[in-house]
Amino acid sequence: MKNRFLSLLIGLIIASSINAQKSEYRYIALRFGFSNAFSGQPEINANKYLYVPGSPPEDIQEMQLSPLASFMGYTPGFKASLLYHFDFTGDNAGVFTGVDYNFTGITSKYETSSSISYSVKETYRMHMVGIPIAFKYGPDIWDTQRYVFVGAQLNYIFSMYSSQKVSWNSNLGGTKLEGDEYKKTTFSLFFGVNW
Repeated sequence: MKNRFLSLLIGLIIASSINAQKSEYRYIALRFGFSNAFSGQPEINANKYLYVPGSPPEDIQEMQLSPLASFMGYTPGFKASLLYHFDFTGDNAGVFTGVDYNFTGITSKYETSSSISYSVKETYRMHMVGIPIAFKYGPDIWDTQRYVFVGAQLNYIFSMYSSQKVSWNSNLGGTKLEGDEYKKTTFSLFFGVNW
């Protein structure tokens, strides 16, 4: 799957370069912004077992925590891109590609179903670099820079961190994950509006 996608991505970049010979405008653009990730419960780690304070608090017991389905995790992030645009001669369509850096994450919450209520909020933060390729369309793109775009991106996650905030302790625990603990490549589809 990865080899087919990589071949397709390289083919699209080559086709864009060949088609760029027919372009009216070619330019580089920098894009900076904030990314906002809203995530539901993950499919993995459907249930967690953690050690929680007992009764009396000096006693420690193991309890099962289940995902809180109504929780919509919010994780703010940052995004920076260096993009190369090829606008076609009609000035109403074009393509772009480049390099994209994204610092984002997902957040989930788990809680006990027993009479004693405990919860844990777990956040995974990741640094990734991607290669986007997208098609854009809009009237007079060069003059107005207003267009809609749709594309695909291959991402490489080069660093990931995990943190947990538990309800029975004010300390925030976290760790850096090793490379073999997560999937390093992801594929994403995106669309948007440049206004």
